[in-house]
Amino acid sequence: MTGKVKDRKLVKGDSVKQFFEAIRSNYTRSSYERRLITFLTIIHMPVDEFVGLAWATGSKSGTRTSGTLSSEK
Repeated sequence: MTGKVKDRKLVKGDSVKQFFEAIRSNYTRSSYERRLITFLTIIHMPVDEFVGLAWATGSKSGTRTSGTLSSEK
């Protein structure tokens, strides 16, 4: 753990509200939230904007997501 404070504003939105509410374990919720924040920081986009883009462009968003994740490994 780096101790860096992540920007939680990126994961505040209607798009993920139900997703996070459905996760019972605080540990799991925190882990998923950190990973999502990292991803959204890399693509410079808040969650609702990314989800809107995904709905609008369909498979192009999946390709962008896969490419970003692959390049980070």
